[in-house]
Amino acid sequence: MVVDFIIDNLGKNSQKEAVIFKGKVYKYSYILEKYNNWLEYVDTNIGKNEVVAIQSEYNPQSIALLLALIERKCIIVPFSPQNIN
Repeated sequence: MVVDFIIDNLGKNSQKEAVIFKGKVYKYSYILEKYNNWLEYVDTNIGKNEVVAIQSEYNPQSIALLLALIERKCIIVPFSPQNIN
């Protein structure tokens, strides 16, 4: 796996706080769960080595998606909502 060391650490620290987004605390276990969900989605709907544009705030879901896309060796073009007009 490309992101083995990150995923291993998510699991080892699963009950620790990872991110605070809009006042809500998310644990590493949440990001790991979403990462696995996104991996399944990428495998089913996108595939490996694809170019993918993401328009999202930098939140726990987008962190998990970025990790899944990196794992599948996709080329990622991130856009924050503030950059789109």
